[in-house]
Amino acid sequence: MSLLKKRNQFNCNNVFKLLFVILLGLSFISCSRLNSEESSNSERNSQNNNSKKKIALVMKTLTNPFFIEMEKGARKAESELGIDLIVKTGA
Repeated sequence: MSLLKKRNQFNCNNVFKLLFVILLGLSFISCSRLNSEESSNSERNSQNNNSKKKIALVMKTLTNPFFIEMEKGARKAESELGIDLIVKTGA
């Protein structure tokens, strides 16, 4: 009887190991496909869109003096770096 338990335990362990290896392999395959698709999409976007980069700044409020100064600094950086700045509030 103990030989049968060991045999079943051995088979279950092998099945779990095999499933783990298969899932691990599938995850690597899917990740590599996503990376190649993302890189080809980014290349197409950079070739088609030679305009300014868009940067969004989302702040809690625009009534607090701290956030007002933050927007002023971001606007200064916008003109220095040649980007398109979009300022929004979270509410």
